[in-house]
Amino acid sequence: MEDAMRVSPIENELDAQRVQERIHDLAGCHEDSIEEAELLALVESLETWETKRWPHLENSFAPKGDIAEASVQPHEIKPITTLEDYEDATRRIAELASIGAGGEVELAALVAAVQKWDFDHDDASGWKD
Repeated sequence: MEDAMRVSPIENELDAQRVQERIHDLAGCHEDSIEEAELLALVESLETWETKRWPHLENSFAPKGDIAEASVQPHEIKPITTLEDYEDATRRIAELASIGAGGEVELAALVAAVQKWDFDHDDASGWKD
C-alpha cells in the first residue's frame, strides 16, 4: 500500500492533466483500499501543484487554523451512489464554477465523481436504485 501512496511531483501541465485523469479513473474506489490511498496521494499532489502554480490565490476552503476543522476537503468526496448524491454534486459543481479560484481540486474531484456516475449509468433503463 505504501507504493501506491508515492507519486511523482507534478512538474508541468501535462503531468497535472495525467494526474487529473487518474483521479477520474479512481473516483468511486472503495474506502481503505490501495486505490483510495493512491487517490489521496494524487489529490494531495494536485493541490500542491495548484498552490505552486497560483500562489497569489487564497484557498477559501482551507482551514484558517487546525486542519481538522476544515469543512470541505477534496479527498473527503464520497462516491456518488444515489440520485440525491448526484444532484448534490452537480449543485456543488455549479457553486464552485461560479466562485472561480480556490476550489479547483474539489471541483476536479466532483467532476470526476459525476463523470463516473454518468458513465456507470449511461443507459437510464439499466439504472437501479
